Amino acid sequence: MFLNGEKKNVEYKLEYSKTILKTVSAYANFHDGIIVLGIRDDGTIIGVNKIEETKLNIENAINDAIIPKPYYEFEVHPVEELDLLVVKVYKGDHTPYTYQNRAYMRRDTATVQVDATMNQNLILEGRNLSFEDLISAEQNLTFDYFNSLMKKQLKITTLSDDLLKTLGLIEGSKYNNAAVLLSDENPLKSSVVQLVAFSDQSVNRIKDKITLDSCSLLQQFDECISFYKKHINVGEIIESAYRKTVEDVPLIAYREAVANMLVHRDYSVAVDARIEMFSDRIEIISPGGLPIGLLSEEFIEGRISKARNRKIADVFLRLKIIEKLATGIRRIKE
Repeated sequence: MFLNGEKKNVEYKLEYSKTILKTVSAYANFHDGIIVLGIRDDGTIIGVNKIEETKLNIENAINDAIIPKPYYEFEVHPVEELDLLVVKVYKGDHTPYTYQNRAYMRRDTATVQVDATMNQNLILEGRNLSFEDLISAEQNLTFDYFNSLMKKQLKITTLSDDLLKTLGLIEGSKYNNAAVLLSDENPLKSSVVQLVAFSDQSVNRIKDKITLDSCSLLQQFDECISFYKKHINVGEIIESAYRKTVEDVPLIAYREAVANMLVHRDYSVAVDARIEMFSDRIEIISPGGLPIGLLSEEFIEGRISKARNRKIADVFLRLKIIEKLATGIRRIKE
């Protein structure tokens, strides 16, 4: 499997050098990966002569330089009468894993240092926390919109503090960021959504624009659906004896994409999310990359679900906006 070229989780090295420690840090921080020694970048196999000595050098370097110590193992693979040394590094639970006080990540086939925001996310993950878990400075909150949906969907008449604690929105006696995002006030500037409708296939003529801020994510979801219904053309086709209503962009795909944007958005990044409607397509731009530990291939395949914001996802699940079956991306693609 590792002879098909370098990938995000496969790196080739002709021989051992301390540069592989950056890649060890990247794999331990984000996802399992392998480093293959004895092979050129173009796939030419050279082999490793002193296997045991090389293993010992790598082991000493990792144990001395990577903090905390990651979990890894060695494998020797004979190929064309030459030996390749494979270092298998596993995603760790105690992030960030640093080399010379810096944490690294993979970007395609390159290893790069993480930025300050990602480093903070790694620190939170290492504590089994995320941005939504942090206590908010804003504690004067109301939940009228949230409460109305709980009444409608779950027949719950009062959104009490005890229920908010059960939902994980109150830590001790204080609201966390997840509560703020679901509140009527929602003052977080990192939760703004821009809705834009263009007249044609280009960005030259704007026919409608709405900014969603200072409101609950639940209200944002409903406003996004209303904006869709206002601007997407609906027609009819005849199948057998009956007419069938069809949209230029299927509502089910749009609905899943909007829910995905709101639930999995990186709210630690103060950049607006955008939904842009053109005459031939809809583009949805959500700040932040994939959740830590989820590869782009896994995301696109749509069979693995990893919520960046577990508390927000749980509320959306209870209100029947999303499912917990990792089917959203597959429904969009279908």
